[in-house]
Amino acid sequence: MAIRQTLQQLSALGFNDGTYCAEGIIGTCALSLAAISGQAVKTMADQHFKQALWNWAFCATPLFDSKGRLTGTIALACPVEQTTAADLPLTLAIAREVGNLLLTDSLLAETNRHLNQLNALLESMDDGVISWDEQGHLQFINAQAARVLRLDATASQGRAITELLTLPAVLQQAIKQAHPLKHVEATFESQHQFIDAVITLKPIIERREPALFCCSILWNRCGS
Repeated sequence: MAIRQTLQQLSALGFNDGTYCAEGIIGTCALSLAAISGQAVKTMADQHFKQALWNWAFCATPLFDSKGRLTGTIALACPVEQTTAADLPLTLAIAREVGNLLLTDSLLAETNRHLNQLNALLESMDDGVISWDEQGHLQFINAQAARVLRLDATASQGRAITELLTLPAVLQQAIKQAHPLKHVEATFESQHQFIDAVITLKPIIERREPALFCCSILWNRCGS
């Protein structure tokens, strides 16, 4: 009930959804000062330019995106007799959490954009490309590799690669030793059929342990 009453009082002062809080309109106030200074600000009573705000206390903390651009302000308003020393730190804490969420969303969007670009690049390659994690679960297979190895690209995702294929001995040994291969002739078995190919293996090492294996597969037409 008190919150509703406070909102009604603020509405009577002109603070509604979509209100433009520039200093030229509302005068000196934490809302405008935070945006101008880029710092957390608290104003109360006669610190406000407009006498209509003298009975109020405002705390405001600016929000910035990952590139340092101002994107908004977190503000807290209350009657001046209800203000406490914790009001400004509260807006700082909220702004920090919101900023972290915005940064996470931005990084996720950027990661997805790079992943889409990478997938488009891998799909456009003439070679087949597959990758699997240290547990042996398939992480990626492009259309060319799926066709050569006679696999369903969608149904194969996340499955153990040894369930899908019988790997050539040279590849099994290289995986065990986390050793790269380059243009090595090998034979896979898939769907009870033997497939001759030229393969290149690249182990991706993280913290001194293989975290991902990437393998390019070129169909050896002469050996088929």
